[in-house]
Amino acid sequence: MLDINLPNENGFMICKEIKKHRQTPIIFVTSRNTEEDELNSILSGGDDFVTKPYNKYILLEKIRRALKLNDPTRYKELIVHDVGLDLHFSVVKYHDKEVELTRNEFRILYYLFLNVGQILSKEKLTQYLWNDQYYLDETILLVNINRLRKKLEDIGLDNFVKTKRGVGYYV
Repeated sequence: MLDINLPNENGFMICKEIKKHRQTPIIFVTSRNTEEDELNSILSGGDDFVTKPYNKYILLEKIRRALKLNDPTRYKELIVHDVGLDLHFSVVKYHDKEVELTRNEFRILYYLFLNVGQILSKEKLTQYLWNDQYYLDETILLVNINRLRKKLEDIGLDNFVKTKRGVGYYV
């Protein structure tokens, strides 16, 4: 939830900045109630607009609906930094190029997309991919990461999956 009037900030600008990096649902809850304010909230990327005073049950339902509509598991495609990940065909798209991924490559990239901007440790990725970090050594993860990087480079995505040495991977 975001207000339009904030100390030292403008809610519309904050919304635009958030939407540049994440598809987080944003509901404007504000005492401003002009049509221009509502239009600007939509144009800045807001998902809904509620004026104060509000009915708490209506607000809760709007929050539930915004979260449901923005649930990544319902998407056909996730987009991060102009890169599309087709969830139905396991394909990565960048500009006019695309490449098909193996099951493990897809799962790695999917997990990174769901955690964009966060560094995921090798242990966390291994646990997510194979559900048993003790059964597999990190070499299998490294092989899959390297294959994924090669495919991404083939479509012009050099250094898309980044490494924080000694910590993990991120996009």
